[in-house]
Amino acid sequence: MKLVKNASGKTTVKMSQNEWTEMGKKAGWISKKAQQAPQQAPQQAPQQAPQQGANDPMQDPQIKSLYDKVMSGKKSAQNLRGYCEQKGINWKSNPYLLEALSQE
Repeated sequence: MKLVKNASGKTTVKMSQNEWTEMGKKAGWISKKAQQAPQQAPQQAPQQAPQQGANDPMQDPQIKSLYDKVMSGKKSAQNLRGYCEQKGINWKSNPYLLEALSQE
């Protein structure tokens, strides 16, 4: 651990990751699991764009038609929600359907 003074006169502390980890263990803000896990951040799968292909509810012509009518104000969002529930479509996971259903 070193104290470093920069040109503006500000003093900062420089320490290695190992020193930081040891300090965390002693202070109790690093859990046992974190101590045993590797020091690399977990990789996450890249986020996908809204559903595409056969699983995309917007590919259903009836849903697309209802969506357009709800967005233009010609139909109630309850019609779209009812159709989705009748077909077993999870409208809560589709941003387009959520947008239309928030029009209520």
